[in-house]
Amino acid sequence: MSEKENSSRRKFYTAQISKLTESGSTKAYASVNIAGAMAVHGIRIIESKKGLFVSMPATSYIDSEGNTKYSDICHPITAESRTALINSVMDAYKQALAQKAGETQSSAEKVSESEDEALDDELSDDEPFNEEMCPP
Repeated sequence: MSEKENSSRRKFYTAQISKLTESGSTKAYASVNIAGAMAVHGIRIIESKKGLFVSMPATSYIDSEGNTKYSDICHPITAESRTALINSVMDAYKQALAQKAGETQSSAEKVSESEDEALDDELSDDEPFNEEMCPP
């Protein structure tokens, strides 16, 4: 598949991260809009020993031997569609992480600015210098 075809398939799938998580193996929850005609919710980004992977929504059941099994509720049919969907979800995940990092940095800068302002207020020029305040 050419890059142009892959790009058009990604536009076919529009992914959105609905929740980032801090703990556990599930790192995020996503939804995907398919060509503006259908939405799939409950997609998860999971971290395993082999790295991150996209997990489609699934239902669980107990088989005849008493083992819990999982079955996808929906999934892409072709390898090309699967690749495009996964790329769309992972791109949205990377953007959400970058946005969160930017917000964290921005809030840290705001805290730092607030601390600087508080320190400036404490060290106001209106008060006389007191040598006892300085350590030897």
